[in-house]
Amino acid sequence: MTEDDPVRTAAANAIRTLGLQQGLPHAPVAVDSGWNWHIPLPPEVLWAVAIIIVGLLAYYAWEATQGARWAQDDPWRTEALGLAGASRTAAHSLATADVLAGQGRFVEAMHLLLLHSLAELRRGLKVELADSLTSREIVRLARLPDRGRNALDRIVARVETSWFGDHPASRADYDSCRAGFEELAGVLDGARAA
Repeated sequence: MTEDDPVRTAAANAIRTLGLQQGLPHAPVAVDSGWNWHIPLPPEVLWAVAIIIVGLLAYYAWEATQGARWAQDDPWRTEALGLAGASRTAAHSLATADVLAGQGRFVEAMHLLLLHSLAELRRGLKVELADSLTSREIVRLARLPDRGRNALDRIVARVETSWFGDHPASRADYDSCRAGFEELAGVLDGARAA
């Protein structure tokens, strides 16, 4: 092929006329997206922000595991409630139930004591009880000394008549459940120590 080749000449004229690119660009072409997100920050600021974020995440993780437990498991509150040997969770349940009873919500307070009594029974005696069992069945099946069985039975009877029945709960009903709860906690503490 020679330089006087009519095909090459026609192709070069067409490329020039149409303004087509003949070679690779030497510099990158910037595309304008309309948004400019580049904010020049010194690296120290970025490190400070990263450290603060990591610190906050560590604090929230600690609070979720330790802080929340410490907030509700106050050893002074346990002794003030007369439960020096009882578990701190029992003290927390008692304190919550006392608050509910102080608001006149005796049914809810008694129900809370029953639920915590059953949980402590499972945990304290390491007994597996089916979730489908009623409170009466648990009283009958639990291997408790008579004192503990009577205390749990007293709680169950008061809660059944107020929670499931039409009997309005009174302060006397709550006081009876609370005494039963403390007695059961003492029995379970004795069983754990043995």
